[in-house]
Amino acid sequence: MKEIICTILSFLIMNPAFARDSAAILKNEGAENLASEYVLRRFSGEKLMPIRIIGGVQKPGVYYLPQGTDLLTAISLSGGLSDTADPDEVVWNQISSKQVHQLEIADLMKDPMKNNPALGANDLLMIKEKQPVISNNTLLLITAISSIVGIAVGVAYLSRR
Repeated sequence: MKEIICTILSFLIMNPAFARDSAAILKNEGAENLASEYVLRRFSGEKLMPIRIIGGVQKPGVYYLPQGTDLLTAISLSGGLSDTADPDEVVWNQISSKQVHQLEIADLMKDPMKNNPALGANDLLMIKEKQPVISNNTLLLITAISSIVGIAVGVAYLSRR
C-alpha cells in the first residue's frame, strides 16, 4: 500500500499539468469567454445601435456602438482577435439588407478607407475559430490513459522488488 501511494504521489509531482488541468475541469474554469453586453459612446445622447460580435474575439457579446461604426473598429473594441480566431473567416450578417458577406481581415486592412464597411443596427459579426488538430477531450483522454499506464507500470515495478 505504501508503494502505491508513493507511485501516485511521484506521478503527480512529475506531471503537475495533469493535476492542474483536472482541477480546472472540476472547477469549471474557462467560462470567462461568455458573451456580455457593452455600451460605448463618444458623447452623451449619441444614438447607439446593437451589434452582435461572436466567435474568435477576446470579449464576445452585444455591443451598443455609435451609428456608422466600421467593422474593424467593432472588432478592435471587442478586444481584437483571440488566439484561436481565423482571420480569413469573418462572416458579416447584414440584417438591413438581409445579406451575408464572407470577409478576410487582411483584405480589410489593405485599404481600410475603401474596404472597411460601416455596420448597421442589429448586424452580426462572427469570427470563426480555427479547429485544433487534437480536441481537448481527446487530449484529456490520452493524458488519463497515459497516467493510468504510468501508475500500473510503477506498481508492477515496485511489486517485483
